[in-house]
Amino acid sequence: MEKPEYSFLVVEDTEEVAHNNCTFLHLISPSATCEISLHPYEAKRELERHRPDLLVVDLLFGHKEADAVEDVGISFLKHVLSCYPTINVLVYSTNPELIKHLSKRIEMHKGGFSIVNKMDLREAFLTGANVALSGQKRIPAELSLD
Repeated sequence: MEKPEYSFLVVEDTEEVAHNNCTFLHLISPSATCEISLHPYEAKRELERHRPDLLVVDLLFGHKEADAVEDVGISFLKHVLSCYPTINVLVYSTNPELIKHLSKRIEMHKGGFSIVNKMDLREAFLTGANVALSGQKRIPAELSLD
């Protein structure tokens, strides 16, 4: 059975990582469209125009003043959870623990939701993407929703 054609939106400020994410997402659906937003502000505009089947989100943007750039990614994720309650989300970050305080919002989210650490193998990225696309949730044990 042929897999459906998907659309993906990758929100990642490192262009090479964003392109690699699209390359791996094309392993799931070779004919899929994969858009890249290098900043959450761009992604907000893109979401207003089109809702992808999967939103891949990094949590940290920029390389200076970690507190300030962390807020941008967390604020974007809060926006997504509030405004797009059924969208499928894959959080792909080197600091996935930053969203632990959003556990209740994630638990209530009606779309698929998966969290993958960038330090894990790319196989974990593909698994996380497939889980989110299927509408399920996959949260690492250390970030389990209480």
